[in-house]
Amino acid sequence: MIAPALIRLLVGYSSSSAEGFLVALYAAMRTERLGYLVAHRPGFVAPTLLARKIATFDHLTGGRLAVHIITGKSDDEQHGDGDFSPKDARYRRAAEYLELMKLVWSNEQPFDFAGDFYRVGGAHSDIRPLQQPDPPLFFGGASPGALEMGARLCNAYAIHAEPLASTCERIALFRGQAASFGRVAGIQCFGSPHHCRERGSRMGQGQPHSRGDERDEGVEATGTGDRARRQCR
Repeated sequence: MIAPALIRLLVGYSSSSAEGFLVALYAAMRTERLGYLVAHRPGFVAPTLLARKIATFDHLTGGRLAVHIITGKSDDEQHGDGDFSPKDARYRRAAEYLELMKLVWSNEQPFDFAGDFYRVGGAHSDIRPLQQPDPPLFFGGASPGALEMGARLCNAYAIHAEPLASTCERIALFRGQAASFGRVAGIQCFGSPHHCRERGSRMGQGQPHSRGDERDEGVEATGTGDRARRQCR
């Protein structure tokens, strides 16, 4: 039986951070109902190996794993891990990576695969995820490559808390793309408690709010302070 994940904790990734799967597994061995959303960048671990790694983690934690697929914060940071691929190529690589991972989980017999980035012969796994057909896959990003990959292969679109109009526009665009693949994917909107408190305070005073992102420039608060804080929450 899969344990209910009442809350998922995001374990982030950077080219200099501690290894996220190990951190999450250490925490999972000391908890019973917390879920773990582990960020992963395709390209540094073979997709066949990651498929077995995810399946193993999922069994050890009673089905409490979800994976957040990211392709890199910036080109400079990717260089720190030896990846000099441009962003558009990273999204195409990530899509092929997920396709191969899913084949590992779904095929009971050895199979071959030949793509633009990966090639395997006789791939097979003795272990499959506890969660069926596979653990939830999240993704982030707003570029065409990100949305196409997520709409076709992921379960949920993770977006930062943004002004309402731009957030609705991005969600509608993503849902339209998912529908074109005959899929319905979820939406995960997130932000830090500090960000929400700060934004709610500014909006309550009728001031523009910003994350240091040009998309927020000139956005004015509407409604009362209480209403604004409810929208933020």
